[in-house]
Amino acid sequence: MSVQGLKYRYTRTGDPLGLPAVLLSCCPEEIHRYANRICSILSDYRDIILFYEDPNNHISATGLRYAMSEFQLVAVAVTEKYLEWRPQMMKRIARMASSRGIPVLPLRMEDVPEDQVQALFRDIRCEGIFDPKDHAKLEEYLGRVLDEKRQARRIREVFDSYVYLCLRDKDPEYAETVWPLMQDNPFYIRYLAWFHIRRQKDETLMWSDFETAGVMTEGARQIYAVTFTEMTEKDHDRILAAALRDVKQEPVHAFLTGIAFLYGYGVEKDRDEGIRRLRQAADEGLKEAGKKLLSL
Repeated sequence: MSVQGLKYRYTRTGDPLGLPAVLLSCCPEEIHRYANRICSILSDYRDIILFYEDPNNHISATGLRYAMSEFQLVAVAVTEKYLEWRPQMMKRIARMASSRGIPVLPLRMEDVPEDQVQALFRDIRCEGIFDPKDHAKLEEYLGRVLDEKRQARRIREVFDSYVYLCLRDKDPEYAETVWPLMQDNPFYIRYLAWFHIRRQKDETLMWSDFETAGVMTEGARQIYAVTFTEMTEKDHDRILAAALRDVKQEPVHAFLTGIAFLYGYGVEKDRDEGIRRLRQAADEGLKEAGKKLLSL
């Protein structure tokens, strides 16, 4: 992700692609003081990539709205200056995050008045104010928030890729027009390349792919295959529910799951639900969804 007005840093060596993305909300005067420190604090528990505003090149509201859907977490450096600095900016960022289901993590970086902190976060959905020294609480929270959210997104992306493969088999000419959407997501490209390496004529391939592609065992060193018949009915239902989750600000996902319902790819055919999802994608600015609706 590259957005004008945002810089980033991470502690892991190598390619940061695929790391959970965290947005830091911080008083501009204190960014250089706290960006490294907070990146280090969070990276003690999970490998992350931390994005923060460039003090010399402020991000626009439009740019922030565009970028927000890419973040798994918004971390806030709570200091005396932060409490004095435009609280409305914090509330705008928090509202953007909440509307997209992104959790907010307030980190008390200084000994600031409790009543002021509580007042700032009173209307913001979060799990309280965190002390960076409370290692057990932070580890539990980050593991739950970052890992689960990333895994859920990967499950959606595997399903989306599966829908594209079905579309290509059934209507290769139309699939060509959809191909640019796949190119915009590095995970789609990696998944499709992997699929070609081990393509099988198996109607249940999608389900075994969740394990083989390392989606359900993200972070595991050994990646293994499991057939759909080895999964319980509960596993099947849970994965399908996660794959079909209706998520705001993910128009490509809404579009591809709409195609799935429209034609019955991996789900029971439901024209009304398919059209509803295509409309959602079109409302979020995806022109391919609008074109598909006009063709129906």
